[in-house]
Amino acid sequence: MKFIVDQPTRVLDLLVQKLKLSSVTKARNLLKEGSVQVDGKAIVKGDTMLAGGQTLTIKKVDRSVRKIRTAPFEIMLNDEAVVVAVKPSGLLSVNRDGERSQTFILKLSEYLGERLYVVHRLDREVSGLMIFAKSLQVQKTLEAGWYENEKIYLAFVEGAPPKNEGTIESWLVENAALRVYSASDPENSRHLNARHAVTHYRVLKKGKGHSLVEVTLQTGRKHQIRVHLAELGCPIAGDKKYGARSDPYKRIALHATRFCFKHPVTGERLSFDSPSPFFPKI
Repeated sequence: MKFIVDQPTRVLDLLVQKLKLSSVTKARNLLKEGSVQVDGKAIVKGDTMLAGGQTLTIKKVDRSVRKIRTAPFEIMLNDEAVVVAVKPSGLLSVNRDGERSQTFILKLSEYLGERLYVVHRLDREVSGLMIFAKSLQVQKTLEAGWYENEKIYLAFVEGAPPKNEGTIESWLVENAALRVYSASDPENSRHLNARHAVTHYRVLKKGKGHSLVEVTLQTGRKHQIRVHLAELGCPIAGDKKYGARSDPYKRIALHATRFCFKHPVTGERLSFDSPSPFFPKI
C-alpha cells in the first residue's frame, strides 16, 4: 500500500488518517514492527516529519518470521500523553550538560519511536519509577503539579535512624565539589543559594548493621534523600560520596518504589508500584 504525501505532516498522523485507524497506538505498532517506509527507507519514529511529494509505503510483515522486539525496560504505562517506566541502576536519566552518552530517556525514546520530554531525574546509581511526557504542554502540566504527587523510595541504609519515623528538614547547598550538604545557619541560607528540603522517613525493618527505610519526599532536591539520611547518621549503603562504608549491591541502594500522580489529560489519579529489586529479608 502506497500513499503520496500531499503536505508536510508527521508520519504518525498520516498513518492514522490514511488507514482510518481507531487509535494512535495501532499506528505506533506498525512503526515498531518495521512495516512503514518513506521513499524506501524504514521509519520507526512517529514524530518524523514528512514533506510533500514523498512516498509512504506500508508493507505487510510476515509475522511467522518477524523478530519480536522485547522492551528493554519495564514499561508500566504508555498512552498518548505520558510514559511511566522503571529505570535500572547505572544509567543516567538524561544527558548532563556537555555530555553525550546513552541515557534512559534516549533508550526509551528509541524503543517507542517517539520523542519524550524529561519531567524529573533519578541519580545514575538509583533505580525505580520515572515519568516522561510526550509533549511540551504535558511536560509543563506535570511540572506545575509536581509537589502534589506522592513519591516514595526504599533505602537500604547503614545502621538505623535514631527514631523509627520522623521528618528531616533543612536548607541544602551544593559546593564547588558538587557535594550537597545542609546549611548550618538557616537564617543566612538564602545567601548561599540554598534550597528548602523536607524528607519524611519510616523504618520498615532493622537488621544487623543495616535497616530498610521508607522515604517520602515532600520536596525534590538534588541528592536530598542521600544527604538527609547521611546527616541522620545512616548513609545509604553503597553511597560512598556521603559516607557509606558498605556496598553490598555494588550500587547506591535506593529505589523509587511508588509514584502517584494526576494524569495531565484525563485528570485521573494513577498509582504505580515497583518492588525493590535488591532488598532481602534482614
